[in-house]
Amino acid sequence: MATAVNQGPQPVPFRLKGALAAGTVIAKNTHPQERVYTLGMASVTFRYKAASITGTLTANIHPMLADAGADDTVGTRAVTGLPTAVTDAPTTERSITYTLKGEQYVEFEPSLTNGGSDTCTLSYVDVFWLPL
Repeated sequence: MATAVNQGPQPVPFRLKGALAAGTVIAKNTHPQERVYTLGMASVTFRYKAASITGTLTANIHPMLADAGADDTVGTRAVTGLPTAVTDAPTTERSITYTLKGEQYVEFEPSLTNGGSDTCTLSYVDVFWLPL
């Protein structure tokens, strides 16, 4: 699935409006994501909430390696030093934070698993970051 790329500078905080905009429906066992420009930031936090589901929503942040760019079809995800995924009842507001190590982009990826529901609807995904 293609992702939207938010390139800086962005207002702080801001709400995702691309692939993970409010109202986006996530189907069970899919992995939608949205790439965010983070160069010059110390950390990034995604605060999110979903509705209308009985399953489990797992959220991950994937730092992108140096080959990533604004073209969301290009780039390799880092495989070490990742933040711990957040898994919880999707109707509970949750957040996940990553301390950046100079990455220009990160991807936020929520996925729906382990439930009787086939879909959930994102209420919002907000992005907060601290500058260097």
